Amino acid sequence: MEEFALTRSGSVQVIRRVHPVIEEAGDQASYRFLEFFAASIRNAGTRTMYLHAVHEFLDWCDTMGFKLQSISSLAVSVYVETLDGYSPSTIMLRLSALKKLFDYLVTGGVLSVNPAAAVLLLLLPKNSKVELCPQ
Repeated sequence: MEEFALTRSGSVQVIRRVHPVIEEAGDQASYRFLEFFAASIRNAGTRTMYLHAVHEFLDWCDTMGFKLQSISSLAVSVYVETLDGYSPSTIMLRLSALKKLFDYLVTGGVLSVNPAAAVLLLLLPKNSKVELCPQ
């Protein structure tokens, strides 16, 4: 999919390519992904931070072998635990970005449930060992 550009007050902001995890889920998922960033986030700074957070999460999902439809709340919880060392506000921002994106994908019919909805900050105890196997 091509890069998507937004114009606002005469400036152009380029949103990176749709992430492969999203693209593999089909045209509707790709469209809703782009629409989420273009239409639902008005602040350019928030849009940039959310885009970065979402791409990092999707890179992790890709490395772990998850497809969009197989991402679970457990997977999101384990990802949050990989953010150990980041400030709580940074972790909350990243989790917020995921929750809002997944909500948008649910309302658009791409996903049936939001896998990040039930995830709380620091949900798993430190040093816990959880192994994930994509289904």
